[in-house]
Amino acid sequence: MEYLYYCPRCDIKLEHFHPECPWCGWEHLLTNQIYSNKIMSIQDRSQRFNEGKLDWTLVDFKSLEPLVKVMTYGATKYARENWKLQCDDPKQHLQSAMRHLISLMDGEEFDKESGERHAGHLLANAMMYIYHTKEIKK
Repeated sequence: MEYLYYCPRCDIKLEHFHPECPWCGWEHLLTNQIYSNKIMSIQDRSQRFNEGKLDWTLVDFKSLEPLVKVMTYGATKYARENWKLQCDDPKQHLQSAMRHLISLMDGEEFDKESGERHAGHLLANAMMYIYHTKEIKK
């Protein structure tokens, strides 16, 4: 289907009128509207081949702040990249994640030892598990 509006900042195409980009707030351009003081059609613009690639705009990075706080705590307690060292049993990360999940489900929002959110610990342990099992294929 032909699209009518395009946001070059987000590389998003819309079929219906929007006063501004739902992602970044920039005004959309008609396919033949003036842009940078010259008339450009979609064919005149640089091509982007993002289909099938990871869409990082789907992630709310502010929500990852508890993860970063937990990682900062761990870097101080152990060492900055200690978590990347050899891990004989990656399931240890899942065990730790489960303890934080259970605490969270029991209504305890913050970890007593670190003072950080259990959700941040849960994310950190999930990340560590993924890191240590990334070589596993489907």
